[in-house]
Amino acid sequence: MIKKVAIGGLFTAVLLSSSSLGQQDELQKVFAYATYFVCSPDRESRADEIISSSFKPHYDLAVEQGEILSWSWQSHFGGGNWRRALVIIAADMDSIIDASGALGEAISESTPEAGRAFSGICASHEDYVWEMDVAVGSAAAVDDRGEAGFSVYMQCDLSREDRADELMGDVIGPI
Repeated sequence: MIKKVAIGGLFTAVLLSSSSLGQQDELQKVFAYATYFVCSPDRESRADEIISSSFKPHYDLAVEQGEILSWSWQSHFGGGNWRRALVIIAADMDSIIDASGALGEAISESTPEAGRAFSGICASHEDYVWEMDVAVGSAAAVDDRGEAGFSVYMQCDLSREDRADELMGDVIGPI
């Protein structure tokens, strides 16, 4: 069986700088709930405005209240059909699933017209939940991120996934 594994990619965009790589023992396990939206390119700037004006206050409040650790809205510049990604970070699977559902409900109730407009622009999406593996050199997921990230998705043999993690941590990551 083959499993897609994000190697450094999505998390490069939402993770801390390499200054804490030597502090892996102190890092917590985190999960990222990423929703990849396929949007109409000629109207995606309107989708960005809707996120900023109608969705952002809810996500910021969820961070303030400790429901999620962080969130980001990302633009796509190459590869694949998706144009935007909404990423939320939480400390455990239950929190990330609960927060995702609660945020969707809160936004639908408070600004249903914004949700409808957004859905008209970004008519389809795919959801993924990623677990960051601190054993392979990932940094904390809640501080400032760089202006750009680069994703590489690899298909790995599940029976040898531990070896892929080891190579990433010992060989590729340090480079």
